[in-house]
Amino acid sequence: MSNQNISTFLTLPVELVYRILDHQLDFTILCSMRNVCQRFNNIVDSYDRYQTLTTLDLESNEIRDIGAQHLTNVLRYNTTLTTLSLARNAIRDVGAQYLADGLQHSTTLTTLNLGCNQIGHVGAQYLNNALRHNTTLTTLDLTRNEIRDVGAQYLSDGLRHNTTLTTLNLGSNEIGYVGTQHLSNALQQNSTLTTLNLGGNQIGHIGAQYLSNDDNGQWLIDDCKKSNIDINQLHTTDDKTPTSYTYVISVESTGRRTFFNQRGTNSLLNDTHFDFNYLAKKKNYNLFYLGYLTLLDGLDQIINNETVAAQVLKKAKEYGLETIIDFVSVHNSLYSKIAQLTLPYVDHLILNEIETGLILNQSFQQGTIEQIEQAARILMENYGVQRTVTIHFDRGAICVSRENSSTIESFYQGSLCLPSGYIKGAVGAGDAFAAGVIYGIYKKWSIQERLFCGICVAAMCLKDATSYAGVGSIEECLKFREIFCCRTMEPTSFITDTEN
Repeated sequence: MSNQNISTFLTLPVELVYRILDHQLDFTILCSMRNVCQRFNNIVDSYDRYQTLTTLDLESNEIRDIGAQHLTNVLRYNTTLTTLSLARNAIRDVGAQYLADGLQHSTTLTTLNLGCNQIGHVGAQYLNNALRHNTTLTTLDLTRNEIRDVGAQYLSDGLRHNTTLTTLNLGSNEIGYVGTQHLSNALQQNSTLTTLNLGGNQIGHIGAQYLSNDDNGQWLIDDCKKSNIDINQLHTTDDKTPTSYTYVISVESTGRRTFFNQRGTNSLLNDTHFDFNYLAKKKNYNLFYLGYLTLLDGLDQIINNETVAAQVLKKAKEYGLETIIDFVSVHNSLYSKIAQLTLPYVDHLILNEIETGLILNQSFQQGTIEQIEQAARILMENYGVQRTVTIHFDRGAICVSRENSSTIESFYQGSLCLPSGYIKGAVGAGDAFAAGVIYGIYKKWSIQERLFCGICVAAMCLKDATSYAGVGSIEECLKFREIFCCRTMEPTSFITDTEN
């Protein structure tokens, strides 16, 4: 008999295995092609797709608890995966147990979406253990599960020990005020979580009180100290008025937002809280920014046909400070009156088209560039703004100025054309724009440079659902000029963006 060559897996060419892998799903490669034998592990490790696989989206795939069990080893041993979405897979508590076990050993995963998975308080208990030991996860989405108060208590225990999670979504989980109390207590010991979504729960006014007690005020003070911000004029009160806070409720399908604001201690702010002698001694302050008028009850008061805010701004100007103010898009029967009595003491006014309309008692939301420019000129000529009026809107921004001329000059800046899917949230974008403009004023940049800085900072803010996490350094913001082009600003163009 002649000898026959017998091929085994140990002699199978690597290229042939690669060709087999080319026809497999990512999930199959991650879960079924591992731990067959050491040689196969080595081959998979050297396979291009495996090396570059950082995001796995398995949303709505009927994974259930059995599939979650297969993913345990992926989380334990994979060294490339950073984002895993398992929303709408009915993994339930048993599946959560498997995933929690893998999470305790994961060294790369940063984002995990477990929304709509029928996870209850038992699953939350397993996730508590994962949060205690995991050191990479920054975002955990548990929206639309069945966590309830008991589950919130378990998660709160995990938050006390976790040092990396920055975003936790617990929306629509039937959490009441008891669960909210546990979360509030945990937040006092957690210094990394910056975003907690409790929308669609049943926390009520009692739960809101737990979230707004004045440990929040102390947190603000501590955060200022950590950032080397002078807090000598940051005041506290001994009464039961809470630190001001705002809930932002967003409609997921449209991005439309509603704001619920507790004015709290902000309503107590008045002229006695400002010590301009202290500022004069420091000698390194040159800007005085006040925001937001129409939300500051003490400063919005009208006494002898003058707002208290006007008295404060007048004093600031006497001490050589440039004054800057911002309004807020809120209905107030005295909105126009407050503006009329305050604006003569303002050097730089920054606002959007809605606030412009509230001051001038007309709507600009469907207006044109030309109409916005005319409105800005009215605010300067008739309402007394001293140096610049900047109005921002979807399509860009307009600034009218008499800083360098006896006549009023107009400047235009189109917003950046951002790609589809870039925008994750619009909360804080207007404030980000204002921050960019104010930075330009501080640096004594030209008006065109200030406007461009404003639209770049606003665009960077849009890439994150929170009001601040998307914004990087000023250098990172200004690099956007190399990445995105700007919209055109024709006089007859509508200010509402219709291109994106």
